[in-house]
Amino acid sequence: MIDKEITLICTDNNKKVQGHILAFNDKEFISVAVNTVRIKLNYKKGTYAGSMGGYEFSIKEEDLPKSNYQFKR
Repeated sequence: MIDKEITLICTDNNKKVQGHILAFNDKEFISVAVNTVRIKLNYKKGTYAGSMGGYEFSIKEEDLPKSNYQFKR
């Protein structure tokens, strides 16, 4: 899943922003690069959310790419 492109939604103005996944830990966090700026999105109730520059960004868990989920035993 690392380096896959995803679409984040700005909850303040409903604009969509493209980003690349830098780090991912299922049901904990996603680290995303948007225009060379890193945003850490923390998991809460089916949604990953974080903020940058006074704007909040989010992505729903079901909107994430399904391939290469972190291996767990």
